[in-house]
Amino acid sequence: MFKVSVGGGKYTVIVPETPADYEEGIHLSALRYDEPWRDMTGDNLVQCLAAELHEARQELAKLNQPREPVTPIPGSGTY
Repeated sequence: MFKVSVGGGKYTVIVPETPADYEEGIHLSALRYDEPWRDMTGDNLVQCLAAELHEARQELAKLNQPREPVTPIPGSGTY
């Protein structure tokens, strides 16, 4: 399961990922102000948008991680 929040945290989509999530009663749903709001079961548009946003945020977080400085090669004049 993963959660994607938007609107400054006003809305959160809960997305199950595994059969175990479903067995635990987790289903595609939305929270508003952290309270149950809508059952989104079967809404593939919301599921796809949430999944893509989740993946994009993970990639962005990777890109924003500090990197080791580049050391110039002596005598090359370049980095």
